Amino acid sequence: MPKRKLTAEQESQLRALFDRIMLTVDFADRAGGFGTSTTLADSLRGKARQALEQGALRDMRRMAREINEASMVGLPTHQREGLEALLNSRLGVDTDAERAEMQAKAAAAIRRGKVGSEKERRHLEDYAEMLEATGGDPDEIAAVRRLMST
Repeated sequence: MPKRKLTAEQESQLRALFDRIMLTVDFADRAGGFGTSTTLADSLRGKARQALEQGALRDMRRMAREINEASMVGLPTHQREGLEALLNSRLGVDTDAERAEMQAKAAAAIRRGKVGSEKERRHLEDYAEMLEATGGDPDEIAAVRRLMST
């Protein structure tokens, strides 16, 4: 498939997502997050390279989101904190700011009393799962879950 035509900003986003995916997969692979097999890690690396070569920003975003969620849920706290420190030191990724943004969006939806779209519902689900995996506030988790059930 020929490479899609991207703007300079989109190219930059694509590359940043690729770098984040590769760093996360490499970290999880070294930490034993894929068990004894590196087949999954190799497959993820291959898919990320393919998306980069094809200029598939949408695919790269989806992949980055799924890998980020998996690392939140699948890595023990000390390894997750190590990954976050590595992402920050090597790529300038501020995971605390990302979580604060998710929290602000969830709070806005809770104040509004309804989920605005299917996309927002997916983001709220991701947020609730992240809170559950990281030992978040039970009241906040319950509020998000209640909102999603309406």
